[in-house]
Amino acid sequence: MGYDHKKEVVQFASLELLAFLRALHWFHWTAHWQVTGSYGNHLLFEKMYSQTQEEIDQLAEKCVAYFGVSCVNEHDQAKKMSEILKWVDDSDDPL
Repeated sequence: MGYDHKKEVVQFASLELLAFLRALHWFHWTAHWQVTGSYGNHLLFEKMYSQTQEEIDQLAEKCVAYFGVSCVNEHDQAKKMSEILKWVDDSDDPL
């Protein structure tokens, strides 16, 4: 496996992870607004989306440093995030 191929694999995996983290952030942020009952659950989702935001920022900055600015294209990321959120929405897991 050549260097260029390895770089492509790492870039693909990194951007998939970035989209997953961003979708997770969006999911937790929305749950934060929608949660009913215990105020503790409201705070839990707030903590989860806040911590995820830090991870997103760190990974995105590393991706830009390694692969260039165009790798974090908002349209590509939004499409991947939408696919992930649809998959979660279509699952039978009630979370």
